[in-house]
Amino acid sequence: MAAIAALSVVPVAGAKPAQIRILSPAHNALAVKKAVRVKFRARGGAVQVIVDNRDVSKRFKRVTGDLYVGTLRRGKQVRRGLNRLVVGAGKGGDRRYAARR
Repeated sequence: MAAIAALSVVPVAGAKPAQIRILSPAHNALAVKKAVRVKFRARGGAVQVIVDNRDVSKRFKRVTGDLYVGTLRRGKQVRRGLNRLVVGAGKGGDRRYAARR
């Protein structure tokens, strides 16, 4: 039984870790308009988007391949000024994150 458990933790050969790159908004950009357009690239599994501890993943659609685009409205998803955007991708222990303020 212990041998089976030990084998299940070994990473699969050739498996690539999740990769995330936030394309917009720019770092330290202020939310001053009524809506903020967010673009990012993510590979490696399920995607989760959080703005200031609020899950806004449902606002994003996969456009092509690994490109995701979403519009966040001021007042509901973002507040005026600086907001913390965190994008997570991957599965289980292989989950990776990228953040932008």
